[in-house]
Amino acid sequence: MLIKHPTHTPQDGLLARYCSEAEEKIRSATNATEARQLGNELCSQFQKECDSELLFNATRQYINDIITRTFGR
Repeated sequence: MLIKHPTHTPQDGLLARYCSEAEEKIRSATNATEARQLGNELCSQFQKECDSELLFNATRQYINDIITRTFGR
């Protein structure tokens, strides 16, 4: 779940979009390997659009957490 804060930046929408897309794509994967591949692709795309290394690292961790919760690894 995303935490909303009172100050919104252009990256807020980007972050919300990628996290939502990650949940949808990873849950549709047939196995953990496919989910990790999808997660890596999303992270790569996000890194190209996001100027913040902190947001990128947090998003990468969020995607890894979704994979772990979904596939148990």
